[in-house]
Order: sequence, then C-alpha cells, then structure tokens
Amino acid sequence: MAPEETGFDLIVVGGGPAGYVGALRGAELGMRVALIETGDVGGVCLHQGCIPTKALLEVSSLIQKTAQAGAMGLHYDPPRVVYGEVKAFGQSVVRRLHQGIRHLLKTGGVVSVQGMGSLRGPGKVAVINGTAPEEILSSPRILLATGSRPKTLPGLDFDHDRIIDSTDALNLDPAGKTIGILGGGVVGVEFSQIFRSLGASVTILEREPGLLPGEDPELVSVLFRELERQEIRILTGVSAGPIAKTGTGVRLTVAPRDPSQGPSEELVFDHLLVAVGRVPSLDGLNPGSVGLTPAPGGFLSVDGFGWTGVEGLYAAGDMVGGAMLAHAASHEAIVAVESMAGLNPSPVNPDLVPRVVYTTPEVVSVGLGLDQALKRGLIAREQKFPLLANGRSLIHGERRGLVKVVVEEHTGALLGFGGVGPGMSEILPVATLAIGMVDGATRISHSIFPHPTVAETLWEAIRSR
Repeated sequence: MAPEETGFDLIVVGGGPAGYVGALRGAELGMRVALIETGDVGGVCLHQGCIPTKALLEVSSLIQKTAQAGAMGLHYDPPRVVYGEVKAFGQSVVRRLHQGIRHLLKTGGVVSVQGMGSLRGPGKVAVINGTAPEEILSSPRILLATGSRPKTLPGLDFDHDRIIDSTDALNLDPAGKTIGILGGGVVGVEFSQIFRSLGASVTILEREPGLLPGEDPELVSVLFRELERQEIRILTGVSAGPIAKTGTGVRLTVAPRDPSQGPSEELVFDHLLVAVGRVPSLDGLNPGSVGLTPAPGGFLSVDGFGWTGVEGLYAAGDMVGGAMLAHAASHEAIVAVESMAGLNPSPVNPDLVPRVVYTTPEVVSVGLGLDQALKRGLIAREQKFPLLANGRSLIHGERRGLVKVVVEEHTGALLGFGGVGPGMSEILPVATLAIGMVDGATRISHSIFPHPTVAETLWEAIRSR
C-alpha cells in the first residue's frame, strides 16, 4: 500500500533559524506550510549554540567584572560558582525562547511534522519517524534548511567524554580541569573564556598564525592580550598530533608549523574540545533523487536567492556554507521564500552579514576591510577612534579597544565597520544599516548620537580624518 500523500504550498525541511523563520514567512504570505524537524524547533542555535553559549559568556563576563570592580571602589570576595545553577540559568532562557517559537508556529498556522525529511523526487518529501509508516508530503516549493554539525579531523572521533564537541562543552563543569581547545576561531575563543572564568586551566591550539582567522588582526590583538591576561595559554601557528586518549585524559604533541620557531611539546589535558568548524547535515536528505549534487565539503550550491538550480527547490542556512551564522540563515530563508512567492526580493549580499565574537571584549565586523575595498578598485580610507577617548567606556571602567571604519572617498558611503570592546554588538546594527545606504557615512556624520554612549565611537570614527 502506497504511503498517503499530503499537499502543501511550501515544505520546509529543518526547524532551525533558517527553517522556522522561512516557514513563518511563508505562512505570512498566505501559504499552507509544513515544517519537518527531527528534534526541537530552534535548531542548534537555540538549543546547543548561540543562546546557551551566550548565557555562559554572560556569567563569564560578570565574573570578570567583579574581579575588576576594585578600581571603582567596589570589593568582592571571589564569587562562588554553582555550576548546576549556572547551567539551569541558560536552560531557562532556552526554554522560554523555545516556547515562543512553538507559539509563533502554531498561531501562524504552520503544520509542524516530527521526523526526518528525505527527498523523494521533484516536489516530494518523505517523513521518516522511527517505525511509524512513511508519510509523503508534496509541494511545488521546498526549502531545505537542515543546518550543520561539528566537524572533526581524520582519525579524531568524538567520544563525547575526553574528546568533545561544542555541545558536550555546554554540559561540562570545567572547574579544576585542564582543557585543550583545538581551533582558535569563534567557538574556540568563546569557550576559552567560559572555561577559564569557571575555573579551568585552558590552552588554545590554532594552526593559523593568529586567532580568529579572517578578522582584522589589529582588533584581534586586543582580545589576544585580554585572553593572556586571564592566563589562557595561546599557541598559534602550530600543528597537533598524534592525539591519544589515556586512562584519565588526552595526550598530544604540538609542534610549530615553522620548525625554526622551536621544538615540539607534549601536552596532556583532561578534555580536548575540537572546534575546527562545522559540516553540513545532509543525513537522509537524499539530494540525488532530484539530481542535486553537493559541492566539495558537502555544501549545497545556491544563487543569491537560495535557488539550487532544481525547479522549486531552495536551500538556506549552514548547509549552503558562507557565513554559517544564525542571523544570516534567517535572512537567507526569508529571501528564498519571498523569491518563491514571486516578490522579487534583493539577493543576499554577503557584505551585509554582521559578525560578532561574544567574548569580553567583543570583536565585531561587517562590510569590507580597507584591503578588501582597495582590491575592489574603490577609493577608500580607514579611520579609527579609541575607546580610551570615549566617556561611557571610561565610566564602564574600560580603556581597551577601538572602532574602525572604511569610508569611500567621494560618495560618503560606509564600506566597512569593525570594533573591539564592550557593547560593540549593539552598535553593529547601526553600521550594518548604514553600509546598505549609498551615503551611509555621511548620514551618520549628520546624525545626533546621545552622550555619553559607546555608540558615539562610530560617529567619532566617521568624523575623524
């Protein structure tokens, strides 16, 4: 007996920041939408990524602030960390947001379907849910948004005890532990501060010459000094291996990639966090059934509207590569759904995807750096303003950090913004909005910013010549 088939105007496979946002946008546009998700809606971002890690980073930041409060005349005993309560705080935030998403989907009329989505040819998706009979959903429009999972290295498998991924790290009480972090990208540096603030001894191992590859080295250097001040050991330009589990931990040999930089060193950790990136989750998706072949690395290739090249089939979020950020995923999904609906949205512009490292201090960026602007043939200049000259930053007890802007000489366009310091993520949306305007720098320079605020640094940087 053939599986029963149910028709929809839009089927979304995956319930993370791309999937549920795309489903809601489809419902807003009057579509009958089915959202297929194997777990809880919200995806990795809500349950194992953005939200729980930022909750832990908030705790880490508070611990650091109490340690620095003596300069303001406030003196505290060292804080007593009750890890179970810290974890419960993060989980409470996750629960509230999860309930909110479920409510939005329900009131929006989205049909939530539990199970794994598997393509079954053009316009058809099978729902696989354990031993339950297979159900076939059909639609002329399908949005794939199955996300990603932590990447590991050849021969280095997660045992989720000694060799851990970022999800395991959320459940690890780091107090008194020695923890190695393989990878000095965003995940690595954020967890380094979490672990250190909660009582661990931490070492970061990064194969590139510096932390946060791809970000402005001048901004990263400020964070680097702060991590060192917190007694986080940082080894850059190194390779790690071989890696072996012992009865109580992990042993590995670290060697400079440039042999002239010194000898190799054997290190032993209680736990090793592998934070070397993420790979797309295509398990069971069966893209070959519609003639879709993933690109190298497993990512799906799409155009600026999320179209895969297969009629009616779009994709968004981590599975298409690029920024691999929750807010980028949501935007990509909205563009894809609006394109399916014939609304003619603007294509996704990678230059307008803001990036934030939620460490203390924060490192943020959007748009082009000066070198990138010059390589594109633009006539541009870079301007800076230090937080040391910002009243609100000094009131916060912060002297470190700066903001940088890249301005087009003749048009008054803001081409790029970067900053390092507290509160930078709250300034970033203003810069992102301005970069989307033809004369964004001019508009900001003619605006009135409240005083004293950290946001004034953006205005000051643009006004400085």
